[in-house]
Amino acid sequence: NPTEKLTGKWLSEKNAQGTVMGEVWQKKNSNSMIGKSFMIKNGDTTILETVDLVKDGNNIFYTPVAYGQNDDRPVQFKLTSITETAYIFENPQHDIPKRIVYDFTTSETLHAYIDDGTEKKRQHYYYKKQ
Repeated sequence: NPTEKLTGKWLSEKNAQGTVMGEVWQKKNSNSMIGKSFMIKNGDTTILETVDLVKDGNNIFYTPVAYGQNDDRPVQFKLTSITETAYIFENPQHDIPKRIVYDFTTSETLHAYIDDGTEKKRQHYYYKKQ
């Protein structure tokens, strides 16, 4: 399962506001993982979203629930591309993001980003494995 590279805890550097962004991923069973993205500020951790990553037949689906968005309902993204270092999940019908990309720059560093399918509205997250 190519997504097993995600297993573990990933944290960003502290930004100018003193905030650290992070994700933690664990294997649920042979066909699925569960992830959480969070923010740490002033020692307080806030969970931003939970993600189910599930292999269903020949497809892999990335299904986040972002708290306070989309009425807290899940949005499904399908794995559309795998390279040796990157996974691209897409949902062209969704407003933003349409695309979620995990690019493993090394085995210990991860550049994740979300966008509208172009570079115009792109949010970058740079993580190091903990």
